[in-house]
Amino acid sequence: MQGFAASVKARGAALAKRLAPFGRLEETGVEEGAATWEELRTLAALTGEAPLWRVVVPPAEGGALVRRLEAAGADWALDWAGGLAWLTLDDAEAVRMAASRAGGHATLVRGTAALRERIPAFHPQPAGLAALEARVRRAFDPAGVFELERF
Repeated sequence: MQGFAASVKARGAALAKRLAPFGRLEETGVEEGAATWEELRTLAALTGEAPLWRVVVPPAEGGALVRRLEAAGADWALDWAGGLAWLTLDDAEAVRMAASRAGGHATLVRGTAALRERIPAFHPQPAGLAALEARVRRAFDPAGVFELERF
């Protein structure tokens, strides 16, 4: 919390009272708090060689999605009240299938060159939507200057 000392103290006390049933709160200093937020911002817990996926689903589906993929070996972090899952897992098919079942989509953010050759970064679209997108692309970029494969 930030702000005037009296305000921070009052809000801290109210928060501690409200969260008391869940355990004891621990106060951190400015530096430790900044370091914690930096770790969350950079997804420090999900670094390494495993592919990194950004999965967007309806928020009510996020918990079930990560539990399902955790059983397959995924490490994960949830944001957006469960609507955004960052996870690491080698099994691209499992990630994409789980995202689709949950009503969402999965984007490959980090992966080896071999994986990126085999798996498209963006979630495959339904046939009708893919056809519509192709027509719009051709209408706005008939020469194919901005085609994804060019970059």
